[in-house]
Amino acid sequence: MKRRQRGSRARPHGGCTMMASSRRLPTLPLDVMYAVLQDAPKPTLLACSVVSRTWREAAVPHLFASIEIARSAGNCSDINKELLDMYPHLTRHIRRLRIVYHKPRWSILPSDEYPIVDSDLLLIFSRRLPCLKEIYLRSLWISIAQPQSPDVLTTYRLNKLTLVDCGAEDRPISSADLHVLLQLANTVQVDMVDIKMQSVERQADNLVTPALLRLLDWRSLRLQIQWGQLNDSDRDLVFWLCDDLRVAFAPRSLTSLDMGCRTLVHVDDSLRKVGQFLVHACSRTMQHLSFPVTIESDLASSYPSEQANFWRVVHLHSFTSIETFELTLMVPTPGHRPPRAPLGTVCVAIIALLPRSLRQVTISLRDVKEASQIKSKKMLDLGTLDDALDARAPVLEKVRVVFRGLGQWYLVEFAMAAMKVMSKCRRRGILDIVRWDYDVSPM
Repeated sequence: MKRRQRGSRARPHGGCTMMASSRRLPTLPLDVMYAVLQDAPKPTLLACSVVSRTWREAAVPHLFASIEIARSAGNCSDINKELLDMYPHLTRHIRRLRIVYHKPRWSILPSDEYPIVDSDLLLIFSRRLPCLKEIYLRSLWISIAQPQSPDVLTTYRLNKLTLVDCGAEDRPISSADLHVLLQLANTVQVDMVDIKMQSVERQADNLVTPALLRLLDWRSLRLQIQWGQLNDSDRDLVFWLCDDLRVAFAPRSLTSLDMGCRTLVHVDDSLRKVGQFLVHACSRTMQHLSFPVTIESDLASSYPSEQANFWRVVHLHSFTSIETFELTLMVPTPGHRPPRAPLGTVCVAIIALLPRSLRQVTISLRDVKEASQIKSKKMLDLGTLDDALDARAPVLEKVRVVFRGLGQWYLVEFAMAAMKVMSKCRRRGILDIVRWDYDVSPM
């Protein structure tokens, strides 16, 4: 028998240890793994987090980057204890936080009670979540009590705050008080604010007035009133809405504005209020503007709405860097008396005041039921608008025509009619017919 040399060690049985170490899987750099998992769904991220320590380190930041909390009632202040205190190691990963109302399964009738949020809760989020960029609140009550925590101004800013169907505590959320929404949004410093509500009312017993608000320095505002169809009883909405926003905003802070209002009566006074708000709150170098007045028959019948001087009261000529512009047209129904000036001619007068930096124009057409409405020169006259837009080429790169409201099932027929009428933009390749439910806002 051959003797084993001194100092040598016996080889493990079968060489399993050496084989396992030599066949270890190679690892990717962490930055590559972050990029791969950036858009992965939650189930994939959860599976990757249990592969190994390295994969867990790469997956956990994406897994907890977006958190949604659903409540059926009660005060949401206990989120501070349930989430931030119990899981402090996850706070550095949260970038998007959603708090929404969860309707119980057994509930059939509309709820008369909603979860409550307040200004103190937003302050806690902004201080304890260092990477938080977006907050989304939907169908919640807002406490109108004054915040107990002092409002500490810091350099930290949220990217976006969204408020959907939120209203004052113990009041129907179907009719929101704009002052309460502005007060809550003003708690934290934010760049973009998106407010969506069914309707808006000015409460007589309002506990929050514009004087209590610190001047808003938002960069972008999107205000959508979903069911806010104005009538004669709501004709003063444009007056106080623009006045309250003008008082609340810091001068020349907005670079993007999307706010829709319908002007039915008192055209001159309403446009003057809109112009005062725009020239005060919007920066001279603003880039996006959704014109805050719907062009309809009553407005087009005002003399002389087809001339550019009529629209100088809105101060569109004061802005020098507008790149994207959106107009909404309420197309007259067939059989009705046409307006004094076609809606397309009115749009030409408005666009004439815009700077030469204009790159994209969006024309939203509402209540289109027949293709004859698009072809009509007395009601719409898109041919004149086509000539005006063609004259702005080649700086103008895109013209979008969006069909909204009734008749969306005839989109192909409407699109063919629009391309025939706007032939110059079509030949240049800048005309784009967008489906009726497409969100054209760059926000």
